[in-house]
Amino acid sequence: MCSTPRIAGAICALLALAACARTPEAPKEPEILRITPESLQKESWRAHDAVFVITCDLDVSSALEDTPWASLVSSELTGNGRTEITVHMEDNLGTEIRTGSLTAKSGSKSVSAVFRQLPLGEKPGVHNYDGNGAELLFDALAHQSSVRRYRDGSFDLRMIFAPENKFLIIKGIPYGAKAGDTFSAGILQNWLTGVPNQQEKELELVRAEEHRIWLADENTVYIFRK
Repeated sequence: MCSTPRIAGAICALLALAACARTPEAPKEPEILRITPESLQKESWRAHDAVFVITCDLDVSSALEDTPWASLVSSELTGNGRTEITVHMEDNLGTEIRTGSLTAKSGSKSVSAVFRQLPLGEKPGVHNYDGNGAELLFDALAHQSSVRRYRDGSFDLRMIFAPENKFLIIKGIPYGAKAGDTFSAGILQNWLTGVPNQQEKELELVRAEEHRIWLADENTVYIFRK
């Protein structure tokens, strides 16, 4: 009669020991984890947003890695295991391309996307005129630059390669224009491949120094000596 409590106690102890010895469940691992696009190589220097799509069959988290000039502005589930991540990039007013990384994690797995943003730049010439990084750099030994001023104070900027009769002229920059101002200007050229010979564009005066001026439309940056 006295053995019953002892047996029950022994059984409870064995059950407790078994529970303690049980191996914890391994975290679930995703069968699908990918991010698209995996690479953006020539993003505009201007502040803008880029959208990445993460596809995963489990819960997923995302973060920017060592990219202080960009921020995550939204994360939206769109169904079928897809999450749209919007990354905002600030203006790149520097002289070098900068690189950012977006990482998605689920379980112990991770994937990353790399994005590179073009700079405003500093070398005289025309930068990113095709929207894909193409540039025409001013060569002080081969090219000429000049400024033509008018009575109303407006002026034209010119870059010329005389031996090949090549030219690029920005016409009608208003007198007193300062950084941040926008205006309509004419562009005449026979130098840049795939660009119209004559066009009217809305330009922004991004920066002005004593002997140099930065103008830009949506993607193209024009840096001229003056």
